[in-house]
Amino acid sequence: MKISEGQLVGKVVGFQNFELTFELTEQEQQVFDAFKADYNIEKLKNMTPQAITKMFLLSDIEKDYETYEALFTTNKNEETESVRRYYEKTKIVRQELFTKEINRLIIANLFAGLEHAEFEQQTDTTGVVKFTSLEGPTELGMEKNAQGIWQPAFSRGIY
Repeated sequence: MKISEGQLVGKVVGFQNFELTFELTEQEQQVFDAFKADYNIEKLKNMTPQAITKMFLLSDIEKDYETYEALFTTNKNEETESVRRYYEKTKIVRQELFTKEINRLIIANLFAGLEHAEFEQQTDTTGVVKFTSLEGPTELGMEKNAQGIWQPAFSRGIY
């Protein structure tokens, strides 16, 4: 069976082989490894919101859902509960359909520019990691927990 070019127009989507533009520093990697050993949130005490965001995304790439969930905000409010419900609803898709390679491509695309991120604190307990991605200006919600540690309050979308 032959398929003509006209039949493919608008139906086939190619993608560029995106590479991550961010990585953990040696110190951040050591803290991240120590955190993953026992999920003691206190180990993240001196980490910047940007570093914690990178750890969060790297655990998503690796399909390390235990670490991903341990990093997610422990604060309870309407907004974070909405994000948590979305994550729970899409978790099966993430686990069953997304490979580490697909996760890496998606995150490399969506979070390109994260290496230049700045943190803007908005209230005593909320702030955003801001950077310019390939899609334009991007803000990722962060919340400070009771121990004074910033935690992600966002979940990447399923595309």
